[in-house]
Amino acid sequence: MNRVLMVIGVLVLVVAGGWIWFHPSRPWPPPVSDLRVAQLWLECSDCQGPFLRRLHDARPPARDTVLQLFRSGLFDGPDSARRVRHHGELMRSWIADSLYRRREMLPPPGLQVTEFLRTYSQGLDVTWRTRSATALGAMRDPVAIAVLDSALQLPLQTRADSEVRMAVMAARADTGLGAPGGVP
Repeated sequence: MNRVLMVIGVLVLVVAGGWIWFHPSRPWPPPVSDLRVAQLWLECSDCQGPFLRRLHDARPPARDTVLQLFRSGLFDGPDSARRVRHHGELMRSWIADSLYRRREMLPPPGLQVTEFLRTYSQGLDVTWRTRSATALGAMRDPVAIAVLDSALQLPLQTRADSEVRMAVMAARADTGLGAPGGVP
């Protein structure tokens, strides 16, 4: 009797789970929010047109939040949590490389660890800021264009600033394009 009840219970659970899982009223997986799309665009290494089209078509309720994310990314670079994570990843790479060099009796790297961290952190910063500029240009929003205009007033201090300035100018020019997928 117990065995029959257990089999019936398992069948009920399987049927109920299948109904919940495949029920058409609940999309699965849940749709990605516009803000998450924006964060993925900033973080990924080889993004192309689909991300920019999604950003261009961001829903009105999320548009202000997405624009704020890109404005912050353009002027300030990645947030402190991402900087700390990036710094930790670089330190692990440095330690692994040092151990490999010692084991293989190779000469030590030409850079000091602080210079290594500064160089690659600056690279992350420039990537983040130029991607933000590209996305603002793809969105073709008056607020986005105003942010790009204000970014053109930033003082140029380093080669990295020059790269960001060129990205801002390109994004500003690209606001006239017809298809957002055409932005590089």
